[in-house]
Amino acid sequence: MKKLLTIIVVMLFSLEGWSQRELITFSFNAKDSLTQSPLIFDSINVYNVDLDCDTTLYNGVSELTVDVTLVGLEGITFNPSASFTVMQNTPNPFQGKTKVKIYLKNRGTLNLEVYDNTGNKLSELTNEFEIGWHQFAVSTKATQQLFLRVFDNSVSKTIKIMSVAPGAGEDKISYDGNITDVNENLKSIKGETGFIFYLGNLLRFTAFIEGYHENVRYANPVNSESYLFAMLPLTTITIPTVFTSPITEITQISAIGGGEVVSDGGGTVTGRGVCWSTIENPTIADNHTSDGIGTGTFISSIAGLSMNTTYYIRAYATNSIGTSYGNEVSFTSTETVTDIDGNVYTTVVIGSQKWMVENLKVTHYVNGDPIPNITYFVEWANLNTGAYVWFNNDEAGYGDIYGALYNWYTVVDSRKLCPTGWHTPRDEEWTMLTEYLGGESIAGGKMKGTGTIYWHVPNTGATNESGFTGLPGGYRDFYGMFYWTGYGGTWWSDTEDTVEHVWYRGLNYDDDNVNRNNNNKREGFSVRCVKD
Repeated sequence: MKKLLTIIVVMLFSLEGWSQRELITFSFNAKDSLTQSPLIFDSINVYNVDLDCDTTLYNGVSELTVDVTLVGLEGITFNPSASFTVMQNTPNPFQGKTKVKIYLKNRGTLNLEVYDNTGNKLSELTNEFEIGWHQFAVSTKATQQLFLRVFDNSVSKTIKIMSVAPGAGEDKISYDGNITDVNENLKSIKGETGFIFYLGNLLRFTAFIEGYHENVRYANPVNSESYLFAMLPLTTITIPTVFTSPITEITQISAIGGGEVVSDGGGTVTGRGVCWSTIENPTIADNHTSDGIGTGTFISSIAGLSMNTTYYIRAYATNSIGTSYGNEVSFTSTETVTDIDGNVYTTVVIGSQKWMVENLKVTHYVNGDPIPNITYFVEWANLNTGAYVWFNNDEAGYGDIYGALYNWYTVVDSRKLCPTGWHTPRDEEWTMLTEYLGGESIAGGKMKGTGTIYWHVPNTGATNESGFTGLPGGYRDFYGMFYWTGYGGTWWSDTEDTVEHVWYRGLNYDDDNVNRNNNNKREGFSVRCVKD
């Protein structure tokens, strides 16, 4: 009889009339790769690569069962990084009208389109929605199969819905409103083992049997699965097993990668590193690094890249039998952008957005017209047209590091401030950035440049892990006085709050928050451009 371990750890969604329950089981079997004889495991380690947690089955246990409560299994986006979740409509099939529930992880714009089975668009709806559950109604005047497509700027999801009898209304999708009482029911739960699993997570299974090499397999299961391990006796050497790490610190010419050699195959690993190419499945015949020997993790410095180019990378490991390769990952190197004055700015991709890494220091609009440089404080205080200034009227001391300070009239001038293809971020684009970085309460540390060369001590929480590299360029108030260089940075949005006030974002030296606030249009703030 098979031994098994059951853990209630996966996901819980609760909606009245929607939930269904099922068990998902991972079964493990082993055989001697030479004699084909069945074997009994000493242990099997199950590691969730995406969530960094694991559980181990000991003493011949060969099944792991997870108890899953799900809603609308066919209609749910299970990827925890997705920006929204679409539930299957109810009722389905329907007569005349049906309801669809959608959960948004972040505030943002959502697009909904209804098509018939010939591809003809029947209705559409686009709007901005807050975080939480929202309900929509789809109505039709015919008996037909329909498709509801939901998408934002990064994710698209389509569900099939069926009308079995015509309704009295028109073909239309409409918004019913926010469902506040459902939000608290969307959660995951964790068992006593500390093992968490979402459908589709990347799992690593490592099998151990005395007298045999350990055997490693990877999978992204969404259903019950059975895995067979062909175990090699220790007297047999095979190629190593290696896993590729995610790519970080991406610039226009370099990046950081690496990997982990989890098994040497019974022979000494004499070479390891990463290889890359602009073509899929790179090998050591392509560009590659050499990052030591043996098993374990390693870090690789990837250099000599071309700007704004997609690369494919695999970790590799070599022993006396040959070279093996890890899973393939891809990334796109960043690009530079040049303003009308010839200033060159580096860029960074943060989530689905691409941002400049430096503050704008252009002194002309995109059409070539000069932006007035207003140094006298009385004149600055009475402006209602575009102007810029260098902090303390000192371009040599501040301009190259912190960029220029612009009043808000410059930001929205029809002659354009940011280079073509770029723009001053809207308030909601700033929010998209901070939500991607974990929310305003912690995103500031991830956006601030590190150290205390430019920032005043203590520069609390600064890691710059986003690559945004925010610096404390200070500001000029609407009376024309200069403040706060070294202590804080402020950046405009293009979004008005009132007739006289506009939303902006600020970073401070003594906390790791991002401050969303409004201020007078005559203030002089920094500008950071985001790509269209």
